Amino acid sequence: MKTILLLCLMGIGIMSAKVSTAQTPVIKGQVVDARTNESMPGVAVFIKGTTQAVLTDDSGMYSIKAAQGQVLAFSFLGYKAQEKVVGTSTEINVKLEFTDVMLRENVIIGEYGIKRPERSVGAATQTVKGSDISESGRENFVNALQGRVSGIQISSSGGTPGSSSSIIIRGATSISGNNQPLFVIDGIPMNNSSFNPIGGLASKQGIDPVVGTAQLDFSNRGSDINPEDIESMTVLKGAAAAALYGKDASNGAIIITTKKGKIGKGIVKYSNRVIFDEAYRYPEIQTKYDNGMYGNTNYYTSRHWGAPYAAGTRLYNNLKNLFQTGVGQQHNLSFDAGSDAMTIRATASTLKQSGIVATSGYTKDNISLAGTAKLSKWMNIEASVMYANTTNTKVDRGTGGANDRRYEDLFRSGRKDSVSKQIC
Repeated sequence: MKTILLLCLMGIGIMSAKVSTAQTPVIKGQVVDARTNESMPGVAVFIKGTTQAVLTDDSGMYSIKAAQGQVLAFSFLGYKAQEKVVGTSTEINVKLEFTDVMLRENVIIGEYGIKRPERSVGAATQTVKGSDISESGRENFVNALQGRVSGIQISSSGGTPGSSSSIIIRGATSISGNNQPLFVIDGIPMNNSSFNPIGGLASKQGIDPVVGTAQLDFSNRGSDINPEDIESMTVLKGAAAAALYGKDASNGAIIITTKKGKIGKGIVKYSNRVIFDEAYRYPEIQTKYDNGMYGNTNYYTSRHWGAPYAAGTRLYNNLKNLFQTGVGQQHNLSFDAGSDAMTIRATASTLKQSGIVATSGYTKDNISLAGTAKLSKWMNIEASVMYANTTNTKVDRGTGGANDRRYEDLFRSGRKDSVSKQIC
């Protein structure tokens, strides 16, 4: 019995010795500036993959428990982060190198193409990357700002190809005037208004060829811009933007910087996308009673309270037959090249889209050429040329206005005959 007790006590002693020797060692050291060799207080020291972290004291000293093989990371604003693997030594000293990458500011192209730091503009700003806009897949880049910039309201006039979109920043300020912000592309102001058909530049088929704005909707001018050409976009909020661009920017301004090539060998890029549109909901149509009133069939009335349809009668949903699956294709081709003295970029894009109504469609062709040249230490030149050509076949907005009730007539038409080949 005494022998067994002695062996148990020896085993407990061996286990306690192993636990004491396996304790996590404490790693100590100092963090200094690589240029001045001065101590750096407030440097974050943490073990990668864990939540364990400490800060250096006023002398740049730190101490943290870390096992052999773990990675210590050292991070401080304005300095390059470093990582050290814990080895057999319990002392790790680090020298951090200064970098200005994190201190760079966004630059805004102001009036006459003058570049200004974002903080010197004097208005609330928010920047959106061009890649976020192009990856959204919207043919109208204005719609891509929805949900990406705070305080703006995007209103689309409809779902037809080429429909216009308006943008309002921080609410409307005028009852009868224009509430949209000013668009500035590489320092050149542009209006985002919709096309005004009055003046003979638009026509329609029928007895009266005059086009009115109440029935038809035309694209906004911001849709002429190819989203693939946008490098960055900065939204200036509030009336302070008028200090840069005058009263036209009293509702804010959207500053667009386009791509102008990259330094390096020539690169050709191609991208495309396909869009499918469908009408997802239709009004319910009764299929029990024929045209007429009081149980009597009469095809001269659009009411459907006539005699019940005979069993086995083939019925058509003429309203649903009006619509189709809209298909759109966009192809983008770009070329970038440049050196330290000059860069150039050329792009071509084409979009062809058919609407859910057979007679609607939208085509847009864009060609742009941009570049930069460094003539001397004190003179740089930037230039860009854009060409856009759009063709928009429209259908009447809403139910067609006061003089056109074709959609309402389809809803009330008879169910026995298909009129899908006779409409529009």
